[in-house]
Amino acid sequence: MPKKEVKKKEKASIEVGLEQIISILQDYMKEKANSVSKITFAHTIKAVKEKLHINQSDDHWNEDIWTNAIAMGRDEGYRTTPKTIFFS
Repeated sequence: MPKKEVKKKEKASIEVGLEQIISILQDYMKEKANSVSKITFAHTIKAVKEKLHINQSDDHWNEDIWTNAIAMGRDEGYRTTPKTIFFS
């Protein structure tokens, strides 16, 4: 019987934690505040997941990412709604 190759599953290239999420969110929000008037839930989640190498279909981190984004937005004095942060 021929041997079968077993492929290893790909893992995220970095260990995901709250510190990494906050750091990436800070950079993302600084960048976007200078170029657009608002960010949305969907675009923010997608951008952070790409930076963290998390599969887009993995919803596990969505709540943590967006909750921290809203908190940062409020700390900076931005107007927020449940799905949008307005920079001005």
